[in-house]
Amino acid sequence: MPLKSKTLFKQTRRVFTFSEMHAHIARLAVLYEDLRIETAGIMADSLPTLDYSSKEYRVNYFLRRVIATLIEVAESLRKLNEDAEFQQIRTTFDIEQLQQWKVAIEFFKQFEPILKLIRNDIGGHFGYTAARFAIKNIDSSIVGQFELCDEGPSKVGVKLHFAGDIAVAAMARHRGEESAEDFTMRILQIVGDGNAHAISAIDAINAHYLLDRFK
Repeated sequence: MPLKSKTLFKQTRRVFTFSEMHAHIARLAVLYEDLRIETAGIMADSLPTLDYSSKEYRVNYFLRRVIATLIEVAESLRKLNEDAEFQQIRTTFDIEQLQQWKVAIEFFKQFEPILKLIRNDIGGHFGYTAARFAIKNIDSSIVGQFELCDEGPSKVGVKLHFAGDIAVAAMARHRGEESAEDFTMRILQIVGDGNAHAISAIDAINAHYLLDRFK
């Protein structure tokens, strides 16, 4: 039977001897795993504990978290790409991974500004400016839902389903002349592409640097 996985162990402090380059790579390692969780949170058909209010709210929540994480990835990749020590590591990438790296750098250079605008409103926590825009501009066809729940030890609780509508409405603050639907689809495309570029760029580091550090 072929080996399905191989686990390597090494003292983390020896892998990440102190340097600016290692600080950037360590940050990307955390963000890499964050993206894995956040993407799973978006893609899962059902996560009962997290779908307490609704699946839609859970998906929207993780979408906001992915946007915030991608901004941090963009910053880390940019700074790492400028690092003199890492530029020597980059020369060891194979042709395909070097091309993927360059494409990722250019992608985030192009789309980081719009992602930052959205992140500043709703990517960390939900800001006042975003809430103000949402309640001023939410479509009149949207019907809010407030649910009283007879469940749990206390036999009382509420589900604020309308909160998801507000979060979605706030995301459109920077859409300009685009329709809300077109803007949302564009952001989803950027997020999907950004996730793919982030993973491919970090995997190049994993394959051509971190693997050897763990040996």
